[in-house]
Amino acid sequence: MDIEEYLVNLTPHPVVLEIEGRRYVIDSEQGQAVRVSYDLEEVFKIGDKVPVYREVPGSAIVKGLPDPQPGKYFITSAMVARAAHRPDVFSPNTHPKYVKRAGRAGPIETVSGLITYV
Repeated sequence: MDIEEYLVNLTPHPVVLEIEGRRYVIDSEQGQAVRVSYDLEEVFKIGDKVPVYREVPGSAIVKGLPDPQPGKYFITSAMVARAAHRPDVFSPNTHPKYVKRAGRAGPIETVSGLITYV
């Protein structure tokens, strides 16, 4: 099996991995939306007007993420992957050291790996 057969891209855009000089395009699964929601609590207000919130620890709920499947790994946003806290769920590694960009500050063209939050 090739890399593309192991990975299921649940982000809204293609993920392009560049591994050992070869590019792998992992297309987005059409119609598959994965979301995370969580409770917020107000921490303080800036100038008594602008509320600043934080996530209530342990309140995250992930919706739309498929159950684990043998031999399959899911690519999601970092927010979803953190909340899911599963060994089969990753996000693209967008650390500046591991990406190629279109121009100096352009959009990311490729990533060289994935990140786990387990």
